[in-house]
Amino acid sequence: MYTRALDAHGAAALIGAIVMLGVVAIGGRRALVAAQTEAPGVLAAVRLSLASMFGAFVCAGLNGLLFYSETDCRRGAASVVVPALCQLVWASAAALVLAALAYLAGLFVWPVWKGPFPLQVVRLVLGLTVLFAAYSFVLAGIV
Repeated sequence: MYTRALDAHGAAALIGAIVMLGVVAIGGRRALVAAQTEAPGVLAAVRLSLASMFGAFVCAGLNGLLFYSETDCRRGAASVVVPALCQLVWASAAALVLAALAYLAGLFVWPVWKGPFPLQVVRLVLGLTVLFAAYSFVLAGIV
């Protein structure tokens, strides 16, 4: 297993992504506090959005491990031994599917056209983390 070299530009991008995701997590936590005074459906939807964000973080983290370890998980000959890290692909895909399902469930609990607009914006930003995790699949070369 060879590890990918990380240059200054890649390190800055990685640190920027971590900071951005931290800001999103803080915003989600504040939205959860603000949703305490709203209708029960709003609170449940914000909780589901935070759960989808957590699943997206797990997915992106596992894909980052695969990307920086330069593990090739594509199918080859039957006699080729698949690295143990390739099992993370299944865990990462499961985390991404569960995150997407949690976000979609939140859309049914609290429809988009109802409720306070600022919390809808926060929910949209939390949902974008699921797309970020799906992009990490493409970045890692898994898809």
